[in-house]
Amino acid sequence: MRFFLVYILIGLRLALYGQGNPQLAEQHYQNALQLHRNGNYEEALREVNRCLFLNASQIAPYLLRADIWERLQRTDQALTDVETAILLTTESRELIFRKALLCFQLQKWDDAHEAFRKVLRLQAGETNTLYYAQLPNTNATVGIITAQSDVRTMVFQHLGAISLHLHRCEEALAWFDSALSLQKDLIDVQVCRAEALAQCGNKTAAVKELQKALEVEPENARALRQLALLTNHREELLTLAIRADSLLPDSWLERANYRMNVKNYEGAELDYTRALAILRHDAEIWLNRGMAREQLGNYSGAYEDFSTALQLDEQLVAAWLHRGNVQVQLKQYKNAVEDYSAAIAIAPDYGKAYFNRGGVFLKLNEKQKACSDFHRASELGLMLPEKIKRICANSMLAD
Repeated sequence: MRFFLVYILIGLRLALYGQGNPQLAEQHYQNALQLHRNGNYEEALREVNRCLFLNASQIAPYLLRADIWERLQRTDQALTDVETAILLTTESRELIFRKALLCFQLQKWDDAHEAFRKVLRLQAGETNTLYYAQLPNTNATVGIITAQSDVRTMVFQHLGAISLHLHRCEEALAWFDSALSLQKDLIDVQVCRAEALAQCGNKTAAVKELQKALEVEPENARALRQLALLTNHREELLTLAIRADSLLPDSWLERANYRMNVKNYEGAELDYTRALAILRHDAEIWLNRGMAREQLGNYSGAYEDFSTALQLDEQLVAAWLHRGNVQVQLKQYKNAVEDYSAAIAIAPDYGKAYFNRGGVFLKLNEKQKACSDFHRASELGLMLPEKIKRICANSMLAD
């Protein structure tokens, strides 16, 4: 249905504007190219839109706009333009490859898997296109020129990474082995293979694989990070991983999580802050930093973090719960009730939310509502303190 609608829209544009002024459309396209080269992506986007408004039948403007969208971190829009370009031409290995990479970045695992498998079936074309590919399990990107080249190694690597995300470790191992059979010195693939071994429960083999990779490349941040997760030297190795590559957010996040577990909340807050400098739109990181701030007694800062997390993902139930907690600390009791109620609306069996809302109702001297919530929390498996049991018992007697 989506592709059918795209065809209709393209047809309408062709009927209305395709015969308008092809020379003017080409001029807008050339202007967009120059602006793109100069790094003026917003203005380039406006120019390529003008081009497509006049002539929607050419592939090149869609691909240029897709690249602009990527640089503006609008991967979803880039994918739409690449899919449109695919509709306008015969199946191109290079375009399917680009689609696969975009689906991978958007974590559309099934679509990415299908597209990468299709790349393996199609013949290589005559292209000099530069793609910006996200390395599996990282946020780094690399330029890949696919001019008459075989991209099977990268395809195998990405297919393995998809299998890892879907917790199909044996399948992942097969893909990584396929990549290594084509090019044996790929350290990143060895690290991914170690992760697959660990996921399959073979921790000893995983550690050996990582140690082997580090012998070749001692400052490989991903190998250090993965080894940290498998050994007792977690903070030390994560610190080395951060020194090796401070732009790898997973190292900051893993060290932050470790520091939260050992109650080093100040260190955790700093690490989450560094991760947020790289991943500003990750609701979970805002939630986690808010929890660190909550533990530090920085309730206004925690409130801001939980609110940002909810702006990014309003279904994040833990953010509603913890924002309710800091509202209590800030003596905003009615607001706290609203936040706990929002958590319950999303997760009706969330016993902690009932218990905490019951505590606020007690503060508001609404004992009947409080005891109703405490009773529901108890039904959901929470152990009620004796004081709460006595209060509710007395309340029932009074009624």
